[in-house]
Amino acid sequence: MPTKQALAELVKLIARAPSADNSQPWKISHESQDLRLSYDSARVAGKTFAADHPATLLAIGAAVEHGMQGASDWGMEPQLRLPEEQPDQSGNYAWIRISNNSQHEVSAEQHNCYQRHTNRCAYHSTALAAQLLSQLAQMTEGQAQCQIIEHPETIREASKLVKLATQIRFQRQDAHRMLIDSIRLSPAEAATGDGLDLATLGLPPGGGLFLKAIANWQRMTYLNRFGLFRLLASIDAAPVAKGPALIAITGTNDKRGAFDAGRLVTRIWTELNVQGIAVHPNYVISDQLHQHKNQHLALHLQRKATELQRSCDKLFNLSENTTLHMLLRVGYPKQGAVLSQRLPLKAVFDSSANT
Repeated sequence: MPTKQALAELVKLIARAPSADNSQPWKISHESQDLRLSYDSARVAGKTFAADHPATLLAIGAAVEHGMQGASDWGMEPQLRLPEEQPDQSGNYAWIRISNNSQHEVSAEQHNCYQRHTNRCAYHSTALAAQLLSQLAQMTEGQAQCQIIEHPETIREASKLVKLATQIRFQRQDAHRMLIDSIRLSPAEAATGDGLDLATLGLPPGGGLFLKAIANWQRMTYLNRFGLFRLLASIDAAPVAKGPALIAITGTNDKRGAFDAGRLVTRIWTELNVQGIAVHPNYVISDQLHQHKNQHLALHLQRKATELQRSCDKLFNLSENTTLHMLLRVGYPKQGAVLSQRLPLKAVFDSSANT
């Protein structure tokens, strides 16, 4: 059995995992020797992605990766148990069993996973070491794998797909509402610990005022008539085209595939940050492909999404049952990043379930 101190540090490390719009959709519960990860319906239902959405499963996979890495590195001999269906009928995704106590005092803040972060700023054009990229290319988790994209022409093609996907996103009212609701415009709002802190977005001066101006969907719809969605998509895609490398995480197009991809993304991301390499995750393509698959798009957007799907299949060599789960822009950063905050542990951790 882990000590209370070791358990608290492991929970802190798990809670530091990345999630869509920093929504932190998990509830971590302590049950005897197990830490259980489930969907926190009371806190996030209707405010972020659903429990079975790929974006949520990516986040849960990331949280599990944090937990498994931390517990392994600290000598806790973790064992992972997954339900047949993720989530199960009770909203549970995974159980991490701790079989041994750490032999020394541990600190979440000193672990590499805790230091992992997003950097949305500009990157230098310096090429990444071939040996490192070769090492990353060999990493897998379940059916999830990664593709290294270094050729400038292929990077430009990928940026065009980001642009097309972003054009779709900025014409979707549901995506617009979720984005606007997640933005924390002031330090006081950011201090709540969830959502997208404006300071982390790398926006130019006046960016916050612009977001306020387009928060109203009717105003956004009006401005889209004059091509605002195209302008915003061009701005979003530009950094992707300029990066020295991209990493595409692909895998099976199902719930387990998204979960495995979340673990792999986080493992690669952590390793790159350890090497001083910045990472900017881009989910916009994957989100539009998911919306297209489930026919949730308006007809005129569905046609654009069909074009996006065909182009992705070709560029990333996708089969009928595989998809792109995440695209990472990577490179040496020109400046440091402002780190996202996290909810207080009491908001995501339930110790009362311990038996």
